[in-house]
Amino acid sequence: RGVGVTHPTVTAALEAARVAGEIALRYYRGGFEVTIKADQTPVTQADREAEQAIRAILTRAFPECGFLGEEFGQEGSTTRRWIIDPIDGTKNFVRRIPIWAVLIALEEDGQVTTGVVHNPVSGELFWARKGEGAWANGERIRVSSCSTMSEAFLMHSGLNLFRAAGYWKGFERLVDATSRQRGFGDYFGYCVVAAGKGEIYAEVDLKPWDVAPMKILVEEAGGRLTDFAGKPDIYGGSVLATNGLLHDEALRLLTSGQWARGELMIDTKAIFEEAHTHNGWQDKPVPDDLLRRVYDLAEFGPTCANSCPMRVVFVKSAEAKARLKPSLNEGNVEKTMKAPATAIIAYDTEFYELLPRLSPQRDFRSVYANNPPLAQETAFRNGSLQGGYFIIAARALGLDCGPMSGFDNVTVDAEFFPDGRWKSNFLCNLGYGDPAKVRPRNPRPSFEEACRIL
Repeated sequence: RGVGVTHPTVTAALEAARVAGEIALRYYRGGFEVTIKADQTPVTQADREAEQAIRAILTRAFPECGFLGEEFGQEGSTTRRWIIDPIDGTKNFVRRIPIWAVLIALEEDGQVTTGVVHNPVSGELFWARKGEGAWANGERIRVSSCSTMSEAFLMHSGLNLFRAAGYWKGFERLVDATSRQRGFGDYFGYCVVAAGKGEIYAEVDLKPWDVAPMKILVEEAGGRLTDFAGKPDIYGGSVLATNGLLHDEALRLLTSGQWARGELMIDTKAIFEEAHTHNGWQDKPVPDDLLRRVYDLAEFGPTCANSCPMRVVFVKSAEAKARLKPSLNEGNVEKTMKAPATAIIAYDTEFYELLPRLSPQRDFRSVYANNPPLAQETAFRNGSLQGGYFIIAARALGLDCGPMSGFDNVTVDAEFFPDGRWKSNFLCNLGYGDPAKVRPRNPRPSFEEACRIL
């Protein structure tokens, strides 16, 4: 039957999962009331009581650890914390469908190191510890050795979510490329992949507690888990879990052409209708490579003569934030200091120096170099235009934005651009917004007020 559990974090998480499972199972077999949360997902007494029990047990075992849970949020340390979903699959639970589970993971310095998954109805108990393999009911599990996409078994979550997230075309390609497809999501799909019974699982519209234990379980079973951008991250909102051998090909099928003309399916709600200017931020870092992707996407927006005058300084470190702070209006200090990153959107007054390479069809450099007022006007106008593209790109890639002009440009320019060539335009905080601090949306002018058709 393999080896016993040895690591204390696994032992504690297993105990917590079993106790929480017993609590949830009593409600599942008995009765409960369902309420709808602000995000329109259901919650029951079982969810809340199970998470409370998990927190109590793990606090006794590891009092120094913090928590991030679906029902009670963040508490304590963020560098070493337990991530909890007391009932993954609450909608199944509510309808008495026996595919739901207690999920517990330990995150240490941004990496998941322990994961436990327990379905109290079936008795299934999965766990993994970094470097110690993945296990199911005491037996070591491993992903499959299938290396041919046409023979692969694909699992997926709700289909409408793929369409809403803009991945429908890619998902169709993945369906066409694989042998069989099955659609029961939540914890179940990941465990099918980890146990070698399927090769690919894809899901969107996720929170970190939906993914955390699954990441270590799949990886310790020999597989691979990333978001749809290919980052091994639990915070991206999308997940592709595979046996590893098919990961790159599945990722290519799912995302290739995502930005190509004729195939782009924009999630307009995320970019416009449901997007807000954020004033509060979750304690979640923004990787440097994601900031690079924001710029790499925004740079495709059109500008006059391909002038591309926007320049960006990403302020992330405590030292850089301290340099920025004196320029901020009082009302913008706290939210900017707490934002994972702040982009200084600037423009290059000598943008024309790059035009021989960016726009070689004619001598645009001389046009602007010999006409400083035209150069200034072009730099500011097109730099502002690119700033708009920048916000759209950031939102399209899953970031929240907090653009603002409440700062002193002269102070910023003196501190960050002392040679005078670059000039600050506006600031834009970037990260993952705190929904509790989102303000109600103010009205906009109507089409009749703002537009004319001649």
